[in-house]
Amino acid sequence: MKSVADAANVSVSTVTRLLDTVNYTTPSLPACLSIDEFKGNTDAGKYQCILTDAKKHRILDILPDRTQSHLSSYFREIKRAER
Repeated sequence: MKSVADAANVSVSTVTRLLDTVNYTTPSLPACLSIDEFKGNTDAGKYQCILTDAKKHRILDILPDRTQSHLSSYFREIKRAER
């Protein structure tokens, strides 16, 4: 965030505030979905969950925690036919 702030000539808090407003739709599920966890530092928990397209090697989404309830609610947002 610091390098983005330096490049845009704004403060780190401005970059953080703007990134918090970014909203996007849930990505469509690939044929081969990979789910993993990693140690991070969000308010939701110590570990985050990363969803990737295992064939194309690209990140689809990063979730703030890895709990079953959070994952269930995330996947419920995806149309049943796609799931």
